[in-house]
Amino acid sequence: MTGVSGAGAPRPHAAIDLGSNTIRLLVARPDEGRRPPWHKLHYRHAVARLGEGVAEHGRLSEAGMARACSVLHGMAARCQELGVAPERIAAVATAAVRQSTNGRAFCRMVQKECGITLRVLTGQEEARLALAGARCALEPEVAERMVLVDIGGASTEFIRVVDGRMVDVISLPLGVIRLVE
Repeated sequence: MTGVSGAGAPRPHAAIDLGSNTIRLLVARPDEGRRPPWHKLHYRHAVARLGEGVAEHGRLSEAGMARACSVLHGMAARCQELGVAPERIAAVATAAVRQSTNGRAFCRMVQKECGITLRVLTGQEEARLALAGARCALEPEVAERMVLVDIGGASTEFIRVVDGRMVDVISLPLGVIRLVE
């Protein structure tokens, strides 16, 4: 079953990208008659600067965690309003959480306070997902042979694609927050 309820209405899904600088929420429902096969119901992004100070201190700051939790709490409420079941929320965290000594504790805090389970991506996973997202917006011939550069708040991924396949990935702990700080 592809996300369809007993009454035939498609069930919405949500994706949350908890970046080092920005948090994004996309809520969509399957629509097999469309290209792409999803109908966007809601999109929101907010700058929370979760990664503030991680380069210097190696830890997520109390202020950054509080800002991120506030945004995530609102996003969880919006998901509930739109009928997204908790098991249909895919939430990922990136470099700031991955690189900090208290990242796992922060994930537990988010689960307890917001009801959102975060999966911390590796640099390779982050690159793979960045490539998948870029491919949705690119013409197929462009996506066959390219170098994609994904500049985030605390990391930058370089992805080389040859014949439509990801052949090289480099993830560096360098992003806009680190450069500004």
